Amino acid sequence: MPDTALEPAALALPVTRALPIVACVGVPVTLPDGRLYGTLGCLDRQSRHDLGPSDAVFLEAIAGSLAHVLATEERERDRRTRTLADLDDIIDGHGLAIHYQPVCRLADRSEVGAGRT
Repeated sequence: MPDTALEPAALALPVTRALPIVACVGVPVTLPDGRLYGTLGCLDRQSRHDLGPSDAVFLEAIAGSLAHVLATEERERDRRTRTLADLDDIIDGHGLAIHYQPVCRLADRSEVGAGRT
């Protein structure tokens, strides 16, 4: 949008007046699973009649890279959360149970050690 003064819908947005936004380019940031994360945008306080489709294409490329980083961070955060929950269960005694099985000598059936199962 080269000039928000030419777009009544843009002028009606409180954020346009508050910042003030005179020119802007924005693209969605969509995660690889299709969820919309948000919008990546560039704003200017002056009209920019040189804005064109190539500016949106450039932002789309950045948004794609950003979406990949965000998805990777989200997976890592979920993995850490699951690991910590598992450790909490173990600490609280609800997780792993360790069982020892005697190791016996067959000749005289004497116990010579113990192994974990």
